[in-house]
Amino acid sequence: MDMKKIDKVKEILRSLDMEETYNRYVKELPEEAISRLLDELERVDRKRLIEHRRILLEHKKGKALFTLDEIEPLEAKEITPDLEEIGWNSLKNGEWADAILAGGAGTRFFSELGEMSLKSKGLFPITPLGRHSFLEFFLMEILSTGISCGRLPLCLIMTSSITDEEIGEWIKKEEICGFPKEAVIIFRQEEHPRLDDDGYLIVLKDGSLSWTGDGHGGIYKALLKKRDGESVLDKITKEGIKYIVIHNVDNILSRPFEPGRLGFHIKGNYLFTISCVERTDPDEKIGIAVYLKRENRCGVIEYSICSPEIMRERGKDGKLLLNAGHINTNLISLSAIREDIPPTLYTGKPLRIEERTVMSSSLEFLNQSLVQMLPRERVGVCMVRREEFFSPTKSVRGRDSVDDTRKNLSEYFSRILKNCGAVIEDGAVIEINPCCGLNEKELMKIGTGRNWFIGRGSSLYLCARFGPSDSQPFNTGFTLDAGASFILKVRKPFGNPEYTKERFIKPDHGTAGRVKIGRNVKVSNGVRVEIEIEDDGILEVPDGFNFSISSVIKVGRGERKVLG
Repeated sequence: MDMKKIDKVKEILRSLDMEETYNRYVKELPEEAISRLLDELERVDRKRLIEHRRILLEHKKGKALFTLDEIEPLEAKEITPDLEEIGWNSLKNGEWADAILAGGAGTRFFSELGEMSLKSKGLFPITPLGRHSFLEFFLMEILSTGISCGRLPLCLIMTSSITDEEIGEWIKKEEICGFPKEAVIIFRQEEHPRLDDDGYLIVLKDGSLSWTGDGHGGIYKALLKKRDGESVLDKITKEGIKYIVIHNVDNILSRPFEPGRLGFHIKGNYLFTISCVERTDPDEKIGIAVYLKRENRCGVIEYSICSPEIMRERGKDGKLLLNAGHINTNLISLSAIREDIPPTLYTGKPLRIEERTVMSSSLEFLNQSLVQMLPRERVGVCMVRREEFFSPTKSVRGRDSVDDTRKNLSEYFSRILKNCGAVIEDGAVIEINPCCGLNEKELMKIGTGRNWFIGRGSSLYLCARFGPSDSQPFNTGFTLDAGASFILKVRKPFGNPEYTKERFIKPDHGTAGRVKIGRNVKVSNGVRVEIEIEDDGILEVPDGFNFSISSVIKVGRGERKVLG
């Protein structure tokens, strides 16, 4: 054993006031592991580690960070129809980017599934019928937004050391309805080592430390970090971006570019807009937006450090007093971005080290902590409907599960389709690809929903934007009987979009897959119809056509097929 290396390890641990780390984790390690540990210790941010230990030990003393006397409810406002035009005009001017937090590896999530090759939660196939991943769904939303307003918002994806390579390779190889890949910017968050419950570094059997990302608030530092003399923030500012929407990759209902919320942020002259839903369950693991009286600032108290007293306090009306639940979909003006935000402590995560389990802690940044550094009047609090904007996927089974998300997404599309004029019976599963349109107005424009009947236990998936000869793809009177399935997939609903360096974008009808579903088309009870249209293929289903037997219909590149 090289004693010089041992002495060096002890010296570093002593400088961190963590000498006990050696006795707990290091003294039985082989020389090869000691060498690796030295390399790991060299890249540790020692100042950050000392701060982590100090905050953890204060936390263990039981000192509450907040009391009810120090906080008040925040007044949350709702989106009004007049704000939509403001948001829409801002999208047309190319002022927005979508910042997706995709650093989470979803270790617990994937372990519940058993064997699975994926590392990145954002690439899990989440939608009920199309089986699109979270990231694919968001990219299609961005693309559809760009096609509708004429300017493509940028897509920013923050990864970690675990998810970066996999997501980068996916972007390179995946064809996402013609999405221009130059509009995607991928960048990594920083990482820091975990400490055990007593404030000592955790060293694994191979000599490596247990690293974790610096939290979703690490996005600010990552945006500001210079690479080859230019930061991501520099780059998107040159592109004319003024605002970003930050959201978790595992909330499929984030709806980043809903124009009313964008208008809310702009009209209010806010630097930061917090999206909230009404809290109804005091035990829900969700942060609470509050007014901090002592600081005269807004803030979000994380459930991990919130006392039961605060979580459960009710007002005179019987509702939870602090009712603004933070869903981590936030709108930020670029001028407000800074990296010196206060950190948040997380404790109690179990780590398995061969035969024993160690409880660990991490010190992370949260993007919403930025509001504590901003004037109160420059922070907006927007109350949105839970069923319209929030469906987190935290587990495979149980609460906030994959099944819950697929059910919530289907119900969301069902409400839209009903607003377009459809009758939908219980148990039907509905999925409308974002490329069809993002709201009732756009969907009705392409003929969706009017006098449609969707029967009990049926399945409907739609992905088409154009019909042949500039006609609409759908028509009145479509019927899907009980237990029937109609799955329509167009590989390139916008063709090969024309895209400029100024991010102007428009569809190419000539290279788009197109379809015409005539009036009063019917799919009979229990019949399954799957339609796949490649590239510029065209399918026409005449008025009154009845799909009476199950079939798979494929339309190849350049092919025109007329049924019946």
